[in-house]
Amino acid sequence: MHDPISLILSMLSKKVIKKQIMVSPVDINTVTGLSEQDAIARLKDEGYNELPSAQSRNLFSIAWEIVQDPIFLLLVGGGVIYWILGDLQVIDR
Repeated sequence: MHDPISLILSMLSKKVIKKQIMVSPVDINTVTGLSEQDAIARLKDEGYNELPSAQSRNLFSIAWEIVQDPIFLLLVGGGVIYWILGDLQVIDR
């Protein structure tokens, strides 16, 4: 088993080496994109660059998600405790 210090040093040295390899000047004027044929082929294979559409939700499903939220349950629980303790103070008077 490796000791933690040598493991950290090994990880750091690899990171330094990766930085040296990754840093290289790029001439923007010589960079080309996909050819038109490649773009058409990718569009046919993979489809448009879009996120999938979200499912429509009705009012009941939105309300059910809110009721299940822990913060909402904490708020309701605090409200119930405050309501009970407030009623107890009215009774004590």
